Amino acid sequence: MSRTLCESFTNQVFKRELGEVHPGLFRRAVEQKRAENLLLSTSKVFRPAQAGGVLWTDIDRVEHRYLLTSTVGSAVAIYDSQIATTCKDGAQEHEALAVNRGDGHRYGVSGCCWYPVDTVNLWDTNRMLPACRWDLSARVNSVAMSPLVSSHCLVAAACDDSFARLCDPESGATTHTLAGHRDGVL
Repeated sequence: MSRTLCESFTNQVFKRELGEVHPGLFRRAVEQKRAENLLLSTSKVFRPAQAGGVLWTDIDRVEHRYLLTSTVGSAVAIYDSQIATTCKDGAQEHEALAVNRGDGHRYGVSGCCWYPVDTVNLWDTNRMLPACRWDLSARVNSVAMSPLVSSHCLVAAACDDSFARLCDPESGATTHTLAGHRDGVL
């Protein structure tokens, strides 16, 4: 693998097309090369909405402009990545446009995602209040929505009680409970 990493990218692609390099090896080589070249940006700084680590970020898929973050301290914040609040030492500094600290969450918010029609994690981004809420009687470890919401807009919730649940924001109901995991669903 190390020999493959040292060769030029064009040569790696050519060998992959000829079948001389296994697809998994090629993918790992590309991922490793990208990781080695990854640098921290010094031109944009996002000021934390509160103390504690950021657990998740998501950029809106419509304008590719607004950054949604969730934190260890159960805060959800929205940043405008194109308009800086201030500029200092050549870096654009961005402060949160809206922050909600803990309303509806007892634990850190471990995941968040944009819903393409102005809500996030079933939160109204204009009021920063929950637009729809389900009591799942268990700690939620992760949430996901399909990026193709034309056929449905179900939210999948992975819970600590070994169940995954499908929730429908239009009806406000939990439509399915998926069993089969031995431990909490991550």
